[in-house]
Amino acid sequence: MIFTTYFDKNYLSRGLAMYHSLKENTGAFQLYVLCLDDETATYFKTNSSVYPEVVTLRTEDIERQDIALAASKSNRSKVEYYFTLSPCLPLYLLQKYALPHICSLDADILFLSDPASVFDQLNKYSVIITPHKFSKEVKELETYGKYNVSFQVFKNDADGVACLEHWRTQCLEWCGDVYDAVNDRFADQNCHDPWDSLFSRKVKSLSDTVCGLAPWNLND
Repeated sequence: MIFTTYFDKNYLSRGLAMYHSLKENTGAFQLYVLCLDDETATYFKTNSSVYPEVVTLRTEDIERQDIALAASKSNRSKVEYYFTLSPCLPLYLLQKYALPHICSLDADILFLSDPASVFDQLNKYSVIITPHKFSKEVKELETYGKYNVSFQVFKNDADGVACLEHWRTQCLEWCGDVYDAVNDRFADQNCHDPWDSLFSRKVKSLSDTVCGLAPWNLND
């Protein structure tokens, strides 16, 4: 299983917690970490023997191949640039290393069991996404996206790559850290909502109740 995430020194502790939860709950895996600052890169370089599954990279690595991503820095804030990385990072990895698949993660999630059964669904699907499953008390938050961008898997096939390219195009066009009511969009989210109809029904929405547990859905 192959994963990727990105974080800076402020989320380093969360990223390490996520790494250890993977280590405890699964077998062989590889984790590509996009280090967003020097401190994070130095930490992994200094402790490389402690994290043999981790491969680090920097934003410059992606920007050399993705000129549009590099140019986007001039028209958005730092956090909006980070949001823009969400599709650009996994797409870069699939293309650069010809990986069979990639699971892109937020750094602040934990694995409570082996996710192998999720990856088994790549035998049938090209994209796997996680619904927010908002509890009725906070159902209005679905305005910001039916699906949670903290966990999604892309197979390196025509549909998986097309989906990532579509998401990348949307995020490069606009990735504002504010809800745009006119166009019904927010940051790197909302883009997932029509995927199941856009990509040849090759998209799997995880229905398992334990996938994507979070404060906004625990009441259900």
